[in-house]
Amino acid sequence: MKPVTSGERLVAITWVQSYIRRADQREILVQLAQARESLALDDDNPACKRIQLCYANLFRMWAEV
Repeated sequence: MKPVTSGERLVAITWVQSYIRRADQREILVQLAQARESLALDDDNPACKRIQLCYANLFRMWAEV
């Protein structure tokens, strides 16, 4: 890498923070999301609707906003 000898150097600093603090809770939500996606082909499937409801409720319970 060559040193900067003229012009300006621009830097961007970013970070990502999850709404869900605990890793085990995030993992449960990931697993529910994967189950929901595997059933998503059938929108009228009651199991898919239940999984979505559970996901939304857990997210609301655990989220720190």
